[in-house]
Amino acid sequence: MNQLSEAQLKRRYFRQFLIGVVVLGFLLVPAIIHSGAALGTLRNLPALWLPRDMDTRKEFFKFIEQFSVTDLVLVTWPGARLNDPSIDAAMDWLEPLSKESSEQSVASRGEKISKYYEGILS
Repeated sequence: MNQLSEAQLKRRYFRQFLIGVVVLGFLLVPAIIHSGAALGTLRNLPALWLPRDMDTRKEFFKFIEQFSVTDLVLVTWPGARLNDPSIDAAMDWLEPLSKESSEQSVASRGEKISKYYEGILS
């Protein structure tokens, strides 16, 4: 029976280990590419379900160009007008809920125009 020396066994083990690492590396490349593509499709926008020529879809994407979808809460009610006292009451009610978010916004972006909002686009 042919017995291998300890040095030969180490080289053989290292070679097999290296082959395994290389094969695993080749298998990881398609998995990484596929995962990156899958992450890109996680955003579920119902507007994408609508026909491209529909006005609602066009308006929604104009809105997204101006604001980030995750950075905005739009609140309104029948009869609400700009500079209406009821808007101040609603903001006073909502302010404690957004205090931490507002402080983070000031720290990351600098000074705000108002304590309630960064700007108004109408």
